[in-house]
Amino acid sequence: MYNPSIRGWITYYSHFYSTQLRPTLRRIDAYVIRWARRKFERMVHQTKGARDWFDRFLRARPNLFVHWSRCHGKGRTSAAV
Repeated sequence: MYNPSIRGWITYYSHFYSTQLRPTLRRIDAYVIRWARRKFERMVHQTKGARDWFDRFLRARPNLFVHWSRCHGKGRTSAAV
């Protein structure tokens, strides 16, 4: 559902505003982490716990969002997009 929009942002920003691409994609990751903190009560007050959950989720489903396969390598943000 979200991948066509994300793919469009990657296409647009990589051509015209390449410096703004990384913060835009990180914001998507932040929204996923925020969603997890609201969904799972044990993470409401645990920023590090939510980040660890996100890293495990990313490794388990690396192709869920289109930008994950391009931006994240081995659970961490890689230098190239």
